[in-house]
Amino acid sequence: MEYKVLGLDVSKNNVCCHILENYPVGGLGTYWRKSAKNAAEFYPRFYSNPKGDRQKTLWDFVEFIKENKPNLAVLEPTGVHYSRIFYQILKTEGVAVKWVGHMELKRYREGKNLPGHGKNDAVDSLAMAAYPFDPEHLQSDGTLNERYFLLSQPEPVMQLREYVQQLEHLARVQSPIINYTRQRLTHEFPEAAFQHSNAGKYVPAIWGFLGDVPEHSSKSGLTLIRKKYANSIVHDYGIEIDPITQCHARWLAELSLEETRIEQQVIELLRREEFSPYMEVFELFGFGLRTGARILTRCYPFESFLLPEGKEWIDREHREVKKIDKSYNKGTIEVEFKPGDVKVTKKNRSRDSFKMRLGQGTIMESSGDGWIEKAGGSAICRQSLYLHVLTKIESSKGNLPDNEINQCLIAYRDNLKSQVDGQGKPTLRGKHIQAKLMSKVVNMLYSELLKRFKL
Repeated sequence: MEYKVLGLDVSKNNVCCHILENYPVGGLGTYWRKSAKNAAEFYPRFYSNPKGDRQKTLWDFVEFIKENKPNLAVLEPTGVHYSRIFYQILKTEGVAVKWVGHMELKRYREGKNLPGHGKNDAVDSLAMAAYPFDPEHLQSDGTLNERYFLLSQPEPVMQLREYVQQLEHLARVQSPIINYTRQRLTHEFPEAAFQHSNAGKYVPAIWGFLGDVPEHSSKSGLTLIRKKYANSIVHDYGIEIDPITQCHARWLAELSLEETRIEQQVIELLRREEFSPYMEVFELFGFGLRTGARILTRCYPFESFLLPEGKEWIDREHREVKKIDKSYNKGTIEVEFKPGDVKVTKKNRSRDSFKMRLGQGTIMESSGDGWIEKAGGSAICRQSLYLHVLTKIESSKGNLPDNEINQCLIAYRDNLKSQVDGQGKPTLRGKHIQAKLMSKVVNMLYSELLKRFKL
């Protein structure tokens, strides 16, 4: 099949796209530099910058699509809301859409000698247009190799991801409102300023009382908070609840109701048959509702981490040894590899890809002075796993399910904390222990899911 590819880069302020019908002769970097002065003569392009002189509308973009008639578009999943309208336009106009991951595009662009290490929307869109033509992304018969593209997720997963993002947004919105309200209550109602506000399916009684919306709070909770306020010391000193405090309490009540509504939608989605194997495994680990939903949106379908025949992708990597590789045998030191030797190591690409998706991978970035190892993958999943380790595995009140998995994790935790040096001081600190526990959880999660889906 002959492709006419649209590379589209969408951000908050810019829309850049280029169309290519074949891979540029001489390479992408050379092609970019030759066409930089008058790119329109070399390939169709569409730029829109609302702050500059290139401002164009979505109607202009639709006309550009109809005029040039691409049959394949390549996008980067940056900003779900920014790219959604463009995805819908392309889909309606009959253009197939493929997605390329952030790191894959970055490495591809750097490998093609394209200008600069900083973000350049125009260069990114050109790189995406050329991506499907590169021989390394094609199979022997000339068709696209789907392994170099992200799998399109089904509608239920997309909806679940939307709900997870909404819950994350509401949590961020509530935090400053709660903090400010509690600060005011230390003066206006000190007895309840730091009262625990987890009310399950109800609006916390403190917000229902202060915001004068009692209909959504439990009667028992309201009775207790009213008695507490009736006996508060503030009445003896003429202190009253300020209208701004009442306003914030009403906001929190509304946000709490919205959270409950969205969580019910999440629960309904997670009951779908295709999610049952995942939820059964998550229950073994004791993941909460939000943690399970976050992880599910990143690892579904699990088969995408495996080879087409349902087996793990395991290969061998040749790596140059930097330090002396030694082993101890009956009191003697044996040197297995010396600096400069080539060592063959086995790499489980399926597991590594799974860990990266859940925020437990690492990437190497150049800082100018050298290479820096940084955490890679989903930051939201990494945060969820950290909280799971902190509140359930490290805490004595974690209430984990009593099974072999959690017994193994607790034993691993105790072993890490028991390691000491010659002076009896712990060799591992809190953050280091938590990082190892997070990695252990993800490794065991991968193994359990593999048992369910491996053919």
